[in-house]
Amino acid sequence: MDRDAFDVIDRSGLGQGLVIQYLGVSAPSVKSMWNVKLWIEDLPLPYANIVCDYLLHVFNPVFPPLLPQRIDKTSKTMDHRVSMTVGEYNNENMEHLLRRLKQFQNDHPDDVVIHECQSDKEVRALTAFRFVAASAFRTYCVGEGLQGISVDYALPKNY
Repeated sequence: MDRDAFDVIDRSGLGQGLVIQYLGVSAPSVKSMWNVKLWIEDLPLPYANIVCDYLLHVFNPVFPPLLPQRIDKTSKTMDHRVSMTVGEYNNENMEHLLRRLKQFQNDHPDDVVIHECQSDKEVRALTAFRFVAASAFRTYCVGEGLQGISVDYALPKNY
């Protein structure tokens, strides 16, 4: 995630992120809230299609930060951030990954900071932050009166 995406989520996605962090993506109440938003956007009234995003943008600053303080602080000083969820499929995968990460950090001491989540709450916060990227982008564009285009891309393995 680049710095612009981080700033957009931080400016316009905190409310959405907190809902996802505490209720979870698949909670029936989250689906109900989303359906209410879609219902409002379908009303045949002026600005109905943007009023929810506009209000989310306006009231975003009243919400507490989504990310843990140490990660939020680091994220505001770096141009890119990578959030990884790693599974252990045999006894050597994790050790191999950690060795490679540590070596990369040693090779780039001024450019790489590694934070390991210390609790389930931190995992939920980072997952929610990542999850709301697309919706926060729309909320940001509506709130700032901008036209936006969001491009999600994947790099080949040999890049």
